[in-house]
Amino acid sequence: MATLPPYVEVEKGQVLDYLLRNAELSAEEQSAIQAADDQARKAIVGDLEALEAAPINQQEGALKILIKDTHVNLRGSLWEVLQLGIELLIEHKNPLAIVGAVGRAIHNIREKVTRIKDPVELLTAKAIVRVAAAKKRAGKIIDIPEVSVEEITKDLRDHGFPAAPPNLSELVAHLRGEGVVRDVFHNGRGPYYVVTF
Repeated sequence: MATLPPYVEVEKGQVLDYLLRNAELSAEEQSAIQAADDQARKAIVGDLEALEAAPINQQEGALKILIKDTHVNLRGSLWEVLQLGIELLIEHKNPLAIVGAVGRAIHNIREKVTRIKDPVELLTAKAIVRVAAAKKRAGKIIDIPEVSVEEITKDLRDHGFPAAPPNLSELVAHLRGEGVVRDVFHNGRGPYYVVTF
């Protein structure tokens, strides 16, 4: 079984900065992030705390102790799915609405990701999101960032898996059954996969 990257703790007051650290934000969007009110920040932290308590964020065999403190502690893979998912969902049309857009994106991603129970499924979902975000950055998508099984396999290989999991089709089928991804076909070709955040 694959192991997930280590946990990353981020101070609650810094979660927006951490999540958007790789986003290409305009000066107006950066100002809006800095000016975000406490209510918007608390809603985002609340979604992250719910993700922190989700089964996919728990270590197998570890004693589960929840202590309210000043940090959010998530698996590195979950932070990456959040960052890339936000990148896919934000449209940069209204700089003043950036905080609300980020909050909605985090909420939607959390609702889908908490359905994942298996660490290898999380890595598969992360590969799908990572490929889709790379396509968006490269301008290779018009509307829907679709990902093929070959692209998932290549991404996993490029990020430390010597080969795709032998049950990759089953993993993707389970993600589809949980509503995390959906199938797309084009002229009888496919399936291609799209995240549903």
